[in-house]
Amino acid sequence: MAVYQNVTGVVKLCKSEGYGYIVPDSHIGAHDKDVFFHADALENTDWSKVQVGQKVRITSVVSNRKGLQANGVFFI
Repeated sequence: MAVYQNVTGVVKLCKSEGYGYIVPDSHIGAHDKDVFFHADALENTDWSKVQVGQKVRITSVVSNRKGLQANGVFFI
């Protein structure tokens, strides 16, 4: 499992169920994929304020068998 630090990107999708996807500004390691995030990963806002197109900074992205997942999502 790989961990990537301080990744920036833009919210691509946010579902009312409390999850979404972020398009990273650059490739993360060998991955050319969107990053999954859950409402619990938000640090400086709440889910009701999340909008497509918002710029974010992710403190860490974990690569696991399911793909990339964000931990610590901050809106910038």
